[in-house]
Amino acid sequence: MSSDDNDTRMIKRIRDAAQTHIVVAALLVTVTFAAGFTLPGGFESDKDSLDKGMAILTKKSAFCAFVVTDAIAFVCSAGAVFSYFVMAAAHGPTIKEELRVLLNIFVVATILQFLSMSAVVIAFVTGQMKSELARQQRLDSFDGRKRKVEVIDSYIRR
Repeated sequence: MSSDDNDTRMIKRIRDAAQTHIVVAALLVTVTFAAGFTLPGGFESDKDSLDKGMAILTKKSAFCAFVVTDAIAFVCSAGAVFSYFVMAAAHGPTIKEELRVLLNIFVVATILQFLSMSAVVIAFVTGQMKSELARQQRLDSFDGRKRKVEVIDSYIRR
C-alpha cells in the first residue's frame, strides 16, 4: 500500500467523523440559542412591577454564570459548525496538503465542540439550581400571602 492510499483513507475517516460531529454541534447551537430565550426562573409578570418582563433571577450570581456559560457554549458550537463547513470545502493541491489542512481544522472544531459541551453542562447545572430556588421562593411567597389572607379572614370572622 502506498502512502497516498493511507492518506486518502485517513481523509475519508476524518470527513466521516466530521459528519457525525456537525450533527452534535448543530444540536448544541439550537439548544443554547433556545436556552438564551427561555431563561431559568422565568420572567417577572406582575403588572405593577417596575421590572416587568425582566428575568426574575437577574441579580443572582448563578444566573449570571448560566448566561455566560450558555453564551460560551453557543459561540463555541457555532464556531465548530463553521469549522466543519470549512472542512467540507477544503481541498488541497496534494493529498498530503489536504490531509494536513483537514486535520488542523478537525482538531480546532473538536476542541470547540468539547468546550461547548462542557459549558452546556455548567449552564444546565446553574440554570437548574437557580430555577429550583426561584420556584421555591415563589411557593414560599404564595404560602406567605395565603397565610396573611387566612389571618385576616380569621380576624374578620371574630
